[in-house]
Amino acid sequence: TNNPLNGGTGNIVYVRNEINIPAGYNITIKDMIILFHPDAEVNVKRGTNALKGGNLTIRNSTLSIDNRCMDDLFWQGIDVEGYPNLSQIPLSNTQQGQLLVFQNSFIERARVGAEAIQKNANNSSDPAYAGGVIRSSNSTWLNNWLDIKLQNYHVVSFASNTINQSTISNNRFVT
Repeated sequence: TNNPLNGGTGNIVYVRNEINIPAGYNITIKDMIILFHPDAEVNVKRGTNALKGGNLTIRNSTLSIDNRCMDDLFWQGIDVEGYPNLSQIPLSNTQQGQLLVFQNSFIERARVGAEAIQKNANNSSDPAYAGGVIRSSNSTWLNNWLDIKLQNYHVVSFASNTINQSTISNNRFVT
């Protein structure tokens, strides 16, 4: 396995702070276990005029809390940034950040498993960053305070009437 996060020494990675998926990057986590410190989070960044939004794909992997010290904690979860006034289509070239969770993946023990927005300094949702896309299928959301949080999103323009492109199908939500 080629794992740049831990030099190829295994499929378990420990994250102390955060993982940022910058605009223009497409990152796939496959066949891994990532364990997060309680203050740690994942941020999928929205794009710019020149770059499409960041894209994080999770396949057959587990994202959970690092409970080596205490077993009753939660990590922060995944924020997917977007623009509330821009289209999400075409998905292949949108400025909205995207999270794809597929193929028997597990998102566990997070405050918010995934949220289509950015949180600000006081940990509340910032509506200026709504519009991120979350797509999940055939996966499990286990023992999160809140599994998936989608924000109000509906863009009407001269060219199209776009509804939210986020989709959640054939998942298990377990508490």
